[in-house]
Parts: sequence; C-alpha cells; structure tokens
Amino acid sequence: MKKTAILFLLILPVLKMYSGDTLRLRKSNRFLLGVTVSSYNFKSSFYGRDQSWVYNEGPAVRMGLEAKIKLNNYVYFSPGFYFADFKSSMYVRDDHSVAGPITYKHEFMVRSFQVPLKFDFILTNKKISPLIVAGFNPEYFIQMRHKTTTIFGDGTTHEQQFKYSVPRSTLFPSRTYITMGAGINVNLKKISLQAYPTYEFSIMRTPVKSGSYYFNRRIGGVVSAFYKF
Repeated sequence: MKKTAILFLLILPVLKMYSGDTLRLRKSNRFLLGVTVSSYNFKSSFYGRDQSWVYNEGPAVRMGLEAKIKLNNYVYFSPGFYFADFKSSMYVRDDHSVAGPITYKHEFMVRSFQVPLKFDFILTNKKISPLIVAGFNPEYFIQMRHKTTTIFGDGTTHEQQFKYSVPRSTLFPSRTYITMGAGINVNLKKISLQAYPTYEFSIMRTPVKSGSYYFNRRIGGVVSAFYKF
C-alpha cells in the first residue's frame, strides 16, 4: 500500500502536466492571422562554362499577410502572401566578344509577390519561447524595369532601358527558396508576436547552357504580429 502511494505521488506531476497540456491544446486558439514585415539583402551567383558573375540586391522590403494553423502545442503550419519591391545591379564581363572585352552593367527594379509555406516550431509553452521556422518560399515576378549599360574596351558606353510585365503562363514560380530562421515567440492573451533573423537560398539550373546554374541567397530579419481567433 505504501509503495502504491509513493508511486502515485511520483507519477501525479506527470499526469497533471499531460492533462494540463491537453486541456491547453483543447482550449487554445487554433488559428491566427496577422501581418509580417521583413527586410533582406540578396546575392546571386551564376556559374557557367564560359563565364560567371555575381550581383547584389537590396536592401529590399516585403510585407503581407500570414496565417498560422495550430497542429499541436508546438507546431504551426504557416502559409502567407507577401508583396516585395527591390532593386538590384550586377556587372558581367565578356572577354570573348568579337569587339574585344566588354563589360555590361545591369540594373533592375523588380516587383514580385511571394507565397511562403512554412512550419513554426515553438519549443516551449512559456510566454516567451525560442522559435524555429523552416519551409519554402515561391516567388513570382510581376513587373521589371531593366537598364543596361554596355562599356566597351575603348571606354565608350551605350545605354538601353526596358520596362515590361512578366508573363505568367504557368503556375511555376520565378524562383523558389528554402527558408529557415530562429528567434523568439511572445505569446500574449489575444496576440502573438515573433521576431527572428532569416536565411533563404535557392539553386536553379539554367535551361540555356548545360552545366550552368544560379545560386541565390537572402539574409534578413522578420517581425510579425498575429491575432488569435
């Protein structure tokens, strides 16, 4: 009898914690909706047989809506919809031109929307908890302005400017990133707040030349606020 009482006293805290956790899951908000703002710098590298180059964007700003669907006390599925507006520039040198060495300066102004599909891992049930974010972020270009400056070997230059909408004849995105981040989640009564640095990257093979590919990466920060329904 004494052993049974001691065993009961030992497992009572575990049962209490489990029942409390189940009750919190049953009573807690299963759906959250909010706004998110982030800023990032972008870097892209092209590696090919004949040439390679690097160009930089940024800083770029994106903002939009994001939802969170609770799967359990620690995991949320988090789809969203962002708008982004950014500038970028790059230099490409062609040493194999018939006219001699030529340098091309490309400047872009791009508008896009992004459809992130992420999972949030909240590591504790405390008010302030560590947070891990991982998922995919497809990006679709909407409009692009492109200015090209050709710099010839003798120092003369030639400029061209283009503005065009990007046709979307398929559902395939312009770029798809793998995204990850780690930060904090603040859980208030009716509001949840998140802040974390983020790293995104994508590797794309180019259809133009065999053995050529792009390596894109973005580093930035995210701040979000959500209302609990």
